[in-house]
Amino acid sequence: MSSPRPAHLLALVAIAVAAALAAPFGSGPVRASGDDGETPAASDDDVPDDETPPGDDAVPEPSEPPILRAQLRNGMVLLGTVSFEKLRVRTAYGELLIPLGELKEVNFGLVSAPELSDEIDAWIEKLGSGDRSERQDAIRTLVKHGAMAIPKLRAIDLKDVEVRVKQGVEKALKEIEATYDVDARPEDEVVTKRFRVAGAVIVDDLTVQTEFGPMTVPVSAVESLRTRDAPRRLEVKVPSKNNGIGNMFKSDLQVRRGEVIEIKAKGQVTYGRIRTDRSSRSGSGLTFGPTGQAQYGTYQQQFAAGSLFMKIGNNGTPRPVGDRVRFQASEEGRIFFGIALEGDPGSGEFELDVTVEPAR
Repeated sequence: MSSPRPAHLLALVAIAVAAALAAPFGSGPVRASGDDGETPAASDDDVPDDETPPGDDAVPEPSEPPILRAQLRNGMVLLGTVSFEKLRVRTAYGELLIPLGELKEVNFGLVSAPELSDEIDAWIEKLGSGDRSERQDAIRTLVKHGAMAIPKLRAIDLKDVEVRVKQGVEKALKEIEATYDVDARPEDEVVTKRFRVAGAVIVDDLTVQTEFGPMTVPVSAVESLRTRDAPRRLEVKVPSKNNGIGNMFKSDLQVRRGEVIEIKAKGQVTYGRIRTDRSSRSGSGLTFGPTGQAQYGTYQQQFAAGSLFMKIGNNGTPRPVGDRVRFQASEEGRIFFGIALEGDPGSGEFELDVTVEPAR
């Protein structure tokens, strides 16, 4: 076969260039048909701009609505599903739509409870009353409101108020912080599987489909909303220096009434000098495991010397832990751990595996 003439080649090139220029800008390369006459399968590049191919960051849609636990401010608990599929949250950076399948918990602040906010303001004003009984009543009510009163009480400039108001604020704050030991929240706090954000949840009423039927409550009456899913787990190390009731280790774990706590402990601590309820002892290498050693006496009239104990909240009731314990919390607040004796800083530590299961 004879080779094409130069004129024929120039014509073919001109046709190819014209076809390329006729294609819309950014539409990608022109694809030819395969040898069998069929168009090749589309790749990721063929996906329209308004459709994102699924990838590692894609949020999976839940196959069925998650079971949520709504804790009300009056102590009641609602367990069931909700009618909406996504939670709307207004933040300082814009509005978010969070799929319920990504949600872990919501802690509602004063921003979602305007009536409660106004009530707290009214009781704070009564701290300046000339009636002593009314001031005492105001303090008791503010303490009853717990952590929700903390932001407003802390915002008061104590240098610019009357002495009676200053005293009332200080007393209320002291009792609240000792009793509840939880963080104050002026805004709603939303925790997802990926991030934590503060803002305002955009919903007026919450309808929970329980096993007894639907129940609707205003959001201002809801303290928290949590998914009933995997337990929380935390590894804690309690060093030997945290011995004695007044020197306990303050963990990062906060629990609520009704949650089930399981603790497994191991390790050992060693001291050169110890003191228990009725005796003091000095020696070389006084070593204890989490269950302690009863032959060295007791501490606080109930714990074997050197054993591991705990409490929930600053004013919680101390209870034994040993090498393993499981119980349902009747108090709420941060968990503290201690070693049942008083002595030198010592050496070593107890290693704890703490699991907190949602209340049922």
